[in-house]
Amino acid sequence: MQSNTASGVWDSRFANTSDAAVTCTPASVSTGDSETDNILQDILMIVRNELPNIQPEFLKFDSRLGAGTSFEVNKELFGLTGEAPYFVAVKRLSMDRLTGRTKQTDKRVQQSLKRLINVKHEVRVFAHPKLRSHSCLITAIAWGWEPDLTFGNRPYLVMPYSPHGTLASFSQKRGLNLIDRRFLALDVAMGIRALHDCDIVHGDVKPDNVLVYGYLTRDKDEDRHYIAKLADFGCALFKQDFEQQHQYYLGTPRYNAPELRLD
Repeated sequence: MQSNTASGVWDSRFANTSDAAVTCTPASVSTGDSETDNILQDILMIVRNELPNIQPEFLKFDSRLGAGTSFEVNKELFGLTGEAPYFVAVKRLSMDRLTGRTKQTDKRVQQSLKRLINVKHEVRVFAHPKLRSHSCLITAIAWGWEPDLTFGNRPYLVMPYSPHGTLASFSQKRGLNLIDRRFLALDVAMGIRALHDCDIVHGDVKPDNVLVYGYLTRDKDEDRHYIAKLADFGCALFKQDFEQQHQYYLGTPRYNAPELRLD
């Protein structure tokens, strides 16, 4: 399959950002629970080592794209002085501040742990050397801190924005011919295969977790117009630590991967 250059375009734009935009800001995050904080620090270590840092003043809110158990996602404008701005998707981590120990806070601790474990799964996929530039997998292109009165700092991920949205919404709004459907299905299959080759199961493959982009490298005589990219790796299962992940799997039941065996 011909490689799409969309991720290369995004990566090169961020690689050329000024020092003011990408200087890492020393910061700490605390939720009030030590186990939760430890997982959060693991997440931050991964993104610090693998992704450039974009400061929040270079991002301008445009609209809300959605929200889940682990993230809220916004469409935002990224731009540096003297450069043309462009849209990105910014995923901000949903966090709880926990004080004291009660049955209610214990339940919230467990919910927070599950969310953070899902976030850690996602950034592990983003950081995997064999998956970071795969044309059929969504990539993270930067990360950053957002000042927060409750937590001190709130981390976020910057992703390529898709004007076409998810495969679920795209297929409902636009009639797709057989050729486009075939290519999109093959893209999803290629993304799944890439994960499986790295001993990773996506865990929640469904139309809502596939994003559609324009096929930028299309030749004038080529029939395809779009490319599909697997997204949302929060429910990913890693062969090396499957037993530990088992209890925290939060995928959509009706879309459970056949590899998944629940007790």
